Amino acid sequence: MDVLLYKIPLFIGFLYLAMRGLGLSNRDTWMYALALFAIQYLIVTVFPSVRGYSGWLLFAFIIGRFIGIQHPPSENEEPLNQTRKILGWIALAILIICFSPNPLELVEIVGGAAVQNS
Repeated sequence: MDVLLYKIPLFIGFLYLAMRGLGLSNRDTWMYALALFAIQYLIVTVFPSVRGYSGWLLFAFIIGRFIGIQHPPSENEEPLNQTRKILGWIALAILIICFSPNPLELVEIVGGAAVQNS
């Protein structure tokens, strides 16, 4: 319990810093950080076997804090034709198929039984 007293506020603060790139007000950024923490806590409570990949925290921090999500306007603002829309949907499908929530996992074979290294 003592560990949770400082880890939970630190993690919520980290989520707040990572979400500053959204360009929202401080109140809204805190609300989204708390909501994301609540969803993650609920998932872990309901499904205790679910484990996340902590490497995504680095990517979230870099994107949210340094890069942001604002996109500059493109040179050509005309609507996409049907071919480019289909290519966009195909690219999205490939991303979903290839996405790995836990990209690397080391499995060591010891005496004929697999042992996971965390």
